[in-house]
Amino acid sequence: MITAATGRRQVGDWQGACKAARVDVTIDLTRFRQAAGRAAALALVRDLKHLVPELLHWHAPRSWTGFTGLRMDTAIVLARYGDWELQAGTPAMQDRAQRLTLSLCPGGSATVLDWTNARYLWDDRHTDELRWWAGGDATRTPFFHPDGTPLTAEQLPASAPPPGPGRSPGSATQTEWALLAQDAEEVVEAFSAGGFTVESLVGRTGPRFNARWELASAPVVPTRLAELAASAGSVAQATVRMAAVRLSHRSVLRLDLDRRRLWVTATVRPGPIWAEPEALTRSTLNAHWRRPPDLDLLRLGWLTPQELHPLVRRALFPAWPGPDVAVELPEPAGRVLVRPARVSCGPGPAHRVYVRDGRLKIPHDDAYLAREDGLAVLGGSPAGCARVRQTWLTGTGPALPERLAMARRELLDRFQHGDTVGVLRLLDAGMDPMVRDTRGRSLLHLLYLVDHQQLLGRLLAAGLEIDARDPTGLTPFHTAICQGGSVELIRALLNAGAKADFTGIAPHYRWDEFQPRGQGSLHSLLRRRGQPALPFHPWEPSHRRSIR
Repeated sequence: MITAATGRRQVGDWQGACKAARVDVTIDLTRFRQAAGRAAALALVRDLKHLVPELLHWHAPRSWTGFTGLRMDTAIVLARYGDWELQAGTPAMQDRAQRLTLSLCPGGSATVLDWTNARYLWDDRHTDELRWWAGGDATRTPFFHPDGTPLTAEQLPASAPPPGPGRSPGSATQTEWALLAQDAEEVVEAFSAGGFTVESLVGRTGPRFNARWELASAPVVPTRLAELAASAGSVAQATVRMAAVRLSHRSVLRLDLDRRRLWVTATVRPGPIWAEPEALTRSTLNAHWRRPPDLDLLRLGWLTPQELHPLVRRALFPAWPGPDVAVELPEPAGRVLVRPARVSCGPGPAHRVYVRDGRLKIPHDDAYLAREDGLAVLGGSPAGCARVRQTWLTGTGPALPERLAMARRELLDRFQHGDTVGVLRLLDAGMDPMVRDTRGRSLLHLLYLVDHQQLLGRLLAAGLEIDARDPTGLTPFHTAICQGGSVELIRALLNAGAKADFTGIAPHYRWDEFQPRGQGSLHSLLRRRGQPALPFHPWEPSHRRSIR
């Protein structure tokens, strides 16, 4: 994605860059010019030429539930043009395609993240500012030399350095000292480096609530908290006195920006980030108070500078000696498909079960598997290898062995994030296309996440059924409608023989609430194909019987 989008952006094709980065553009420049004026339209065009759409994916907020997907139903304001806002929207549901939507909307929404004061997250003219907000200075990022080499333990500060004004060369050293103190749970010393006094860490703040631990584990840059007032003042155009930031599902960090005091309290308020009256906007807090995850991953050794986005790498390591391009990561096919899993299958040594040549390989003949399948139908418990096969092919049953679960997870993650090329490479390496996810959905059910033009024919040729149902009764055709699949995908499924049969489906599905991506009426498409009309609940008024 990075390589393709960068190539289009460097030749001035911002729309091609958005397409390569899976960002859907719904902007009509002509209508915007008529509504907002020529000056606003020119400012918008300038910003779009410098937009880095894959960097939006890189920095976009992730789900708080442990999934790797984008935080659902979130609007990110990138820029303002009078009464209009340039917004990037995340998917409406957790399991939708991981695509962003770029649009122009009237201003004033209260449910957005505001990145207008954090252009380093999406504008290639400001990406070097990331090093500053990560706690660095003009030359380097904390814990690293300018070329990306980690500092040794002897090179890290052993005591609190003297504070330096503004963007002094000592600010990276101050951040290192503050984060080391925070790692050691010396929170008073850590936040005093940012000029804050820890006001309260004790008291009855909630059941099993440890304020000191919450503050020690807070993903903040203590030396940058002092910058919040100035950055928010330019957005809110008002004196900022108080700020509140949700650190986790149970704690809130509260800042008195006038008196430079800080305390942590327990909370049950919903939402990841919030602010009080006369407080910082949620957007500025999200953009500026949270420590970049890249810095933590680099410190832990879980990420190398080579694996960073080129603009992020150049921002964090200005003297990086390597090429300023995205590095292609090694494919996981060898890791997930070669090593077999050992399965206990009765007395004797464990059997080796693995994926090879597009099938799950188990050391039993067809007659044995047929007997075990019959035993399962009669309510019995199949042997170990048969149980693994049942879970692999149906998605239901006992958990898979770790190595097989990892192979399935690798394939499903690439579906989730729209990596069609990665899916094809795994299938070429011998991955079994008959595998189902933990919800019992086949790979045909997941086509709405990827480029169906490259995968539909291959999956059908591998033997997948076009009208196979998941445990809820949905076929791939139904799933494409429910999950916002494109009209082209729905048409391709119908061309491949899919039937619009809505019998036997759970009654809680409200088909009139779904609209596939693209133009055209699904009702008209089904009528032209001679397929049954979409079902409706009897209480639905007739004027709503169209796909919105």
